Amino acid sequence: MNHAAYLAVLVLGCSLALHAGAAESGRSRLDAASNIVAAVNAKDAVLYTRDLAEDVVVAMYDGDIRLRGRAAVRANREEHFRRHPAVRNELVHLVEIDDRVVMHDRVWLTPEQEQAADIVEVFTFSGAEIVRIDVLQPGSLFASTANENQ
Repeated sequence: MNHAAYLAVLVLGCSLALHAGAAESGRSRLDAASNIVAAVNAKDAVLYTRDLAEDVVVAMYDGDIRLRGRAAVRANREEHFRRHPAVRNELVHLVEIDDRVVMHDRVWLTPEQEQAADIVEVFTFSGAEIVRIDVLQPGSLFASTANENQ
């Protein structure tokens, strides 16, 4: 086998391996990101963290790291759902660009809240797992609750 053919086989094999997790599960990266919205509406922290890497990082878009690890995200979401039992989420738009999915969603923390908060998350993937979530949200979203993340 010549060098060009060997290189082509190597690159193709690596590319297939990177996407094997999503293909085997039958789920796309867009499915994994939109699963976050379904999990919020179901108030299900386990479902929320299903597609997260064990060492996932959650950061505000300015780079301020808020959470490290799937277990920390799960605990944070459990507390969030306890504090905001009527929270609901609506998916506005999803787009996949290379190894990232950008999601625009709207969040209502209470039924009385007339105006939703617009939030943008950038999910970075390694294969089928979300390894980083960068969040852009209004600074006033959790003004009434101390130490709340997202």
